[in-house]
Amino acid sequence: MKRPANLPESLSRRLNSYALAASAAGVGVLALAQPSAAKIVYTKAHIRITPNTAHDLSLSHNGVTDFSFSDTSAIRGYKFGAALVVAPALRGNMVWVSTFNWGYHFAGDLNRGQPIGPSPQFAEGSQLIAALGDNLWSSGPWCKTRQDRYLGLKFDVNGAVGSHFGWVRMNVACDGNVSALITGYAYETIANKPILAGQTKEPEVMKQRRASLAHLARGASAIPAWRTKP
Repeated sequence: MKRPANLPESLSRRLNSYALAASAAGVGVLALAQPSAAKIVYTKAHIRITPNTAHDLSLSHNGVTDFSFSDTSAIRGYKFGAALVVAPALRGNMVWVSTFNWGYHFAGDLNRGQPIGPSPQFAEGSQLIAALGDNLWSSGPWCKTRQDRYLGLKFDVNGAVGSHFGWVRMNVACDGNVSALITGYAYETIANKPILAGQTKEPEVMKQRRASLAHLARGASAIPAWRTKP
């Protein structure tokens, strides 16, 4: 077998440059093709909580109840009472509270985009979301805002070190009875990392992809061999 003839030095350099550039491009494309690890788990929902019903919620879908919602009503003589309550199911789980009325904490009704993270606003124990009393007076911020507000939550996942933050989006009605509709919920899978109320995905994903493309372009053009003239 004959040995291949030696290529001119300039052509050899150009071919090596093409190979290096193609290799860099291939690595970049493969890196972009890799799926990014999900950091926020969002669940769309349509859960109605009506008088004298309850619902257990597992934000992480691991089969363990994180929080329980209950709606109670009772008529005693001429007095009427109703209450929508959220209760942590495990020790250490907490609810964001923002008001104090009639001797009770009320769960805060957060606006979309409000940060939910380490804060003294979190409280242990059951928290009132909304209540009705004699003469159908209503109490609690949820009775006033009602639509698309967010409940801030803090809880543990599978006994891991550190707490996770999440939210539940609800519509609350205080019209003769107290009822609620849960339309979605989400949590941040990285312990101790805040989440924004209403956030369903990490905003950095697209930025990272654009940055990777820019880096790929710079890397290919930066290879000195591309500038080598024959």
